[in-house]
Amino acid sequence: MVNFLIMGQSLYKRTLDSGIWNFILRASKILMNFVKLIIIARILPPDEIGLFGAALLAVSIIETFSQTGISAALIQKKEDISDFLDTAWSVLLLRGILIFAVCFFFAPAASAFLGEKGLTPVIRVISVSFLIAGFNNIGMVYFEKELKFQKKFAVNFIANIFDFTVTVILTLVWRNIAALMAGYIVNAVVIMILGYSLHPHRPRFSLNRERTAEMFKFGKWITLSSVLLFLIMHGDDIFVSKYLGLAMLAFYQFAYRVSNMPATEIAAVVTQVSFPAFSLIQDDPVKLRTAFRQVLSLTALVSFYLTAGIMVLAPDIIAYFLKPEWMAAAVPLQILAVWGAVRSIAGINTSVLNAVKRPDIITKLSAVKLLILAVLIFPLTKKWGITGTSVAVVISSVLITPVTLLFSYKLSLKGRMRDIALACTPQLAGLLAAASSILIFREKHVTVILMIEKFLILSVLYAAVLISADAITGTPVRKSIAVVLRKAK
Repeated sequence: MVNFLIMGQSLYKRTLDSGIWNFILRASKILMNFVKLIIIARILPPDEIGLFGAALLAVSIIETFSQTGISAALIQKKEDISDFLDTAWSVLLLRGILIFAVCFFFAPAASAFLGEKGLTPVIRVISVSFLIAGFNNIGMVYFEKELKFQKKFAVNFIANIFDFTVTVILTLVWRNIAALMAGYIVNAVVIMILGYSLHPHRPRFSLNRERTAEMFKFGKWITLSSVLLFLIMHGDDIFVSKYLGLAMLAFYQFAYRVSNMPATEIAAVVTQVSFPAFSLIQDDPVKLRTAFRQVLSLTALVSFYLTAGIMVLAPDIIAYFLKPEWMAAAVPLQILAVWGAVRSIAGINTSVLNAVKRPDIITKLSAVKLLILAVLIFPLTKKWGITGTSVAVVISSVLITPVTLLFSYKLSLKGRMRDIALACTPQLAGLLAAASSILIFREKHVTVILMIEKFLILSVLYAAVLISADAITGTPVRKSIAVVLRKAK
């Protein structure tokens, strides 16, 4: 995907192939997660779903605060990393053991903080997955570093299939959150087994002080950035669970997951593929600028279209598939879809800043974003409930993303901000036009035919306005697409 015009053919081919494999993986994951969410929401009560969500939050706090950034450091490093693998694996193993121990012994404290005694056993069971993950084969880092995403696809796709199958079947049989815990553990076990099946490296325990220090020198900013990103992404969950209760947490997390599924998964594909590709051309700012603009343009093309679809169809999907009580998630879902689109753009900034060894910029801007969210979340949630929480999240993202673009493109790559604005103008115009189709259908009974009609209308509006704006502004959207299709043949 990265740099369609100026990148060497070999690197271009590997990057494009990696993007395709990653896209297929993410698309299948979206479908499975959506079906799984619908089944769970139809069978389990909101309080029970909220309990599992709160347990995941508690475990994720420990997991995030122990991030090492080692994998990112290995991917970014241009030199041979074989001598670093055993040390990296040993550090990650110790981290997995630490997470498990902390979660196991501090589960009662987390339960007391959230006021839910039933959280303790759930947290302890979920934490086993991190103990298992500590044994993962560190050799899998080569799948990303060398852009061999077909192997990474195999690992994650098979694990997702097992997770989906176990969770759905056990939910239908047991009808409690034990089914969700089982699926979570099975996913971790499958990833560990497949890692050793698909990569020949066999790690051994070895801690080298110099190599550890070198990895942590780069990884420390990744660690701090991960902590801030967690607070940005899940601080709202913690606040909702404490202030509004587990039922509202279930509605809010449902809205978040569904609204962010398409755009966020697109962002994940772009970030995973563009970071190693950007790292390979990190010493050539001209190539980086061209690659950045093209990736940004094509990412916005897809993610803005998906965002419009969610904004238009979200209430109908909830009304058709779920119980009436879940309509509380409809408006937050539409609002959070905007955040999903913004996140897809922000992921490209993260990739290029990490590639040019400036993860500190991401960390500092994340701190500002967290501060904005902290200021807004209480008054807006108090006034409008989880709808207000959603508004606070969107405002904090919309305000900080242009600043991140400024740092990543203008200051780090010495590019012009006008180029960035033009690269996204047609897609933004298409998003606004497609989202306006909400006004065409008012107060109608929801049917499958109606949802198909809405989908077709928003698609036509998006395409028509996109093509018109692209022609008027002279932006490279069609040119980039044509290049991709020509080189993919």
